Amino acid sequence: MKFLSNLKNSILKISNEKGFTLIELLVVIGVLGILATGLLATIDPLEQFRKGADSNRKTTAFELQNALTRYYSMHGVMPWASVNNGGAGCNGGVAPAATRVSDVTGPLGFNTGTMPARCLDQLVAEGELKATFPVQYAILNKLWITDTTPVGSTATSVAICFDPESKSESTRPETKYNKNPTDVTVCDPATPNNTCYWCAQ
Repeated sequence: MKFLSNLKNSILKISNEKGFTLIELLVVIGVLGILATGLLATIDPLEQFRKGADSNRKTTAFELQNALTRYYSMHGVMPWASVNNGGAGCNGGVAPAATRVSDVTGPLGFNTGTMPARCLDQLVAEGELKATFPVQYAILNKLWITDTTPVGSTATSVAICFDPESKSESTRPETKYNKNPTDVTVCDPATPNNTCYWCAQ
């Protein structure tokens, strides 16, 4: 009988010692909450999203610039040159001067306009760009294309620029241009009137 009583007391003692109290659980949850908040503040998910968007724009800018370079090497002119000169006569036959890339895209783009041929359509038709390239509206609407060929020069050049959204890309030394692209004397990403662009050129 005494043995059973001792066994019962031992079991009760063990069962009372298992688990956490409510206060202990609340303390652990509070500590985890503080750690999670600190981690989110360090990572800054919004900044990571902006970095990803900037990376996509940079890749697209290089892709377009390379396609234009290949087109030029095959035809000796850019696609906006007149048909008589070997171009496609796109963009109204005029070299773009700080023009939104989405405004020189094909019939599915933002600007449907009345121009019979489009620069990006021509690059797709010649296999220089993928067929899906002109429909990246969100990216193309952030890019600016500029013919940077100096007056009287035989060397043709073009720049594809964008205004970075992320802090890290905005403060890079390469982010120092306007849409043309010309060096901006005062480049302060925090000042809206002094927006600086990154350019593939």
